[in-house]
Amino acid sequence: MIAEGSDLANWLAYIEHSRPQHVIDLGLDRVLAIGTQAKILHFTCPVITVAGTNGKGSTVAVLATLLQAAGLKVGTYSSPHLLHFNERIQLNGQCVSDSTLCDAFQKIEEYAKGQGLTFFEYTTLAAFAVFQAASPKLDVIILEVGLGGRLDAVNVIAPSMAIITSISLDHEQLLGTTRSAIAREKAGILRKEIPVILSKEAKIDTLLAAIEQHQNPAWIEGEDFDFIDDNNETWQFDNKTINIPSFNLPENSVSLAFAAYTVFSKNMIRLPELKEQLNSIKDMTMLGRFQTLKHKGVSIIFDVAHNAASSARLAQKLHQQLGHKKALAVWASLEDKDLMQIISPMLERVSDWFVGGLDNNRAAKPSILAGLLKANSVTNATVCNTLLDAFQAAMSRAIPGDHIIVFGSFYTVSSVLGILLKDDMTLQNGLLTSDLTESVC
Repeated sequence: MIAEGSDLANWLAYIEHSRPQHVIDLGLDRVLAIGTQAKILHFTCPVITVAGTNGKGSTVAVLATLLQAAGLKVGTYSSPHLLHFNERIQLNGQCVSDSTLCDAFQKIEEYAKGQGLTFFEYTTLAAFAVFQAASPKLDVIILEVGLGGRLDAVNVIAPSMAIITSISLDHEQLLGTTRSAIAREKAGILRKEIPVILSKEAKIDTLLAAIEQHQNPAWIEGEDFDFIDDNNETWQFDNKTINIPSFNLPENSVSLAFAAYTVFSKNMIRLPELKEQLNSIKDMTMLGRFQTLKHKGVSIIFDVAHNAASSARLAQKLHQQLGHKKALAVWASLEDKDLMQIISPMLERVSDWFVGGLDNNRAAKPSILAGLLKANSVTNATVCNTLLDAFQAAMSRAIPGDHIIVFGSFYTVSSVLGILLKDDMTLQNGLLTSDLTESVC
């Protein structure tokens, strides 16, 4: 039991102790039963669900920013967080308060006793409770699927529109060992005749078959919309083009959000033209998405890349920014990931490796990470007990003008970013006043 009036730290400790975050037990029955009892599963406004292997969080953030710029009141739910739990649930671009979260947890706890909810299920239901209680009422809710789609807790909500960002190999032990099998799981978020926005990376047989079966009107990247120049300065939708200002976010996520905004305006709530909202994303950045901070003359790049596809994109981005110059890397990942696939694209982009342990039950041991590097003929690898030690070793090796890339997991980025912000108040103050879509709260 948890005492009434407990603060957020106590609530999170209670939920984590009762239902550890590393426990994954896919299925909708528990969430459906408790959500129904709590009367938090039905919304009067449109709901947009975003699924995919990579790019979900940035797509949610860009679309929310565009809709807010158009004057809508927007609720968003995404996971995991990087610095503070409050990042997961936002109202109009602002993290919800501790007291709002505590009230939501209290409501869920009334129905959750003895029901065996996982951490993700519990916190997802809390997000629904926050959105139900929001005042003024929300105009649209955007939900990021946690894992897969068909059996993810978010999928108890029937969406008005679906976005699928990408399909690549990840969580194979739960979702399947082929892209086709994984796509079938992602297709579980579809409902009959709702609009679907589909990434070119998600154009897979099983998903296309599900779209046909559900009679979904679909807009596919590369066919119905896309950037049409190498510099991402011109975007096209149904043969109409608009000029796009420079931006700092993944182009795939930006393009999908543009398409979703356009389709939403045509089918749900009439909005101002997309071109009128473009300045809202011009200087937008996100925590942990190729985010660069300067510390003691060294550029530290944070990226949550944690599977083959996202690591390949990270390596490409490093090449575009640094050319032939190599970076130092601080790396840690979870043991259930394909570690070889994570480092393969990075081998040519990194001169010196620093590996350390994460404070997480699923973390790969530093010795395993080092062994993989050695097997790939990496000779400049420093092995540390902790990720903090690894980062400090990288900083000791770096000289002003160097770049350090911190990658491999959300937990990796969160740990180092949190350490850096604690130690450098100038960075923290800059982060608090910058336009970050996942704020420091």
